[in-house]
Amino acid sequence: MKHFKLLLLAAVGILVQLNGYARLSPVGQSVDTLVFRFEPDKATLDTEQPGNREQLLAFKSVIGQIAHSGFVVRIDGYGSESDGYEHNLILATTRAKVIKEMLVEQGVDEKQIEMFYHTYGILGTHDVVTLELLPVAKATPRNFFEANRLTKLPLRLRTNLLYDAFMEPTIGIEGRVTPSVGVKLDMSFSFWGCDCGPTQRSWLISPEVRWYNEVLKGTYVGVAGNFGFYDVYHMTGTLFSKRHGVNGDFWNVGVTAGYHLPLSSRFMLDFNVGLGYNHFRFDIFRVEKRYRVYGKYNHPKCFWGLMQAGVSLVYIINK
Repeated sequence: MKHFKLLLLAAVGILVQLNGYARLSPVGQSVDTLVFRFEPDKATLDTEQPGNREQLLAFKSVIGQIAHSGFVVRIDGYGSESDGYEHNLILATTRAKVIKEMLVEQGVDEKQIEMFYHTYGILGTHDVVTLELLPVAKATPRNFFEANRLTKLPLRLRTNLLYDAFMEPTIGIEGRVTPSVGVKLDMSFSFWGCDCGPTQRSWLISPEVRWYNEVLKGTYVGVAGNFGFYDVYHMTGTLFSKRHGVNGDFWNVGVTAGYHLPLSSRFMLDFNVGLGYNHFRFDIFRVEKRYRVYGKYNHPKCFWGLMQAGVSLVYIINK
């Protein structure tokens, strides 16, 4: 009898564990989860699609539970199988908002709704939106991102090919904080030559905040700034005079616009241009008998105009 009780307790424990795994299982296997299916690359819910009618009936039956203060609703929107991170993120976001609007129309408080977006789901999940009831204790703690959270912060590595061509190697990182807002930070550094001859030594830091357009796919506008140091004399490929050298620092700030051109599921080109206010301060010198002879010190130059430009190769680390 003692062994029988132990076996019974073990069986109960296994069932509890399996129930826990069921809640983490692929779409549609949790009794508390409703699954709404979408046509590939479309964000309109088709009520006649197989399974959706039954899900809508179940949806109406649980509205009362959702309204109860002891529950919150987790909505997960998924993209399609087609390539293109930007396209799938917008698609997943739009699909999730369709289900959210259905809830709000039925009287559910927006504070009870948690939104998550997936460009491509675990175990191949795609073209669906799932709605899951969760006790408040199991809900994700709310934070700054509130109802615009991403389940996995997408990160990208980047290099500006235009700067690279001018012997100014660039490395950068870019990520999203919401589906429509991203931040980018590029850093450039060069250390060629010496004081007594051809020289190109510089560093540059370029932060930027971007707002991505959900209508014109791939486009964005932003606010950016650049600041850095330069010391250049007689280097092939530079934009400065080969007769004189310049040494100084600068900063600028302005607005930007750009476009992402997908090359594959992992690579894209980022075309970017910025206009704004530029402030330079520099010394002018020439080199005679291996010594620098300075002609001007702390010479300022300020103007409105082009502040940055780039053609960057971008690698998507996680989709």
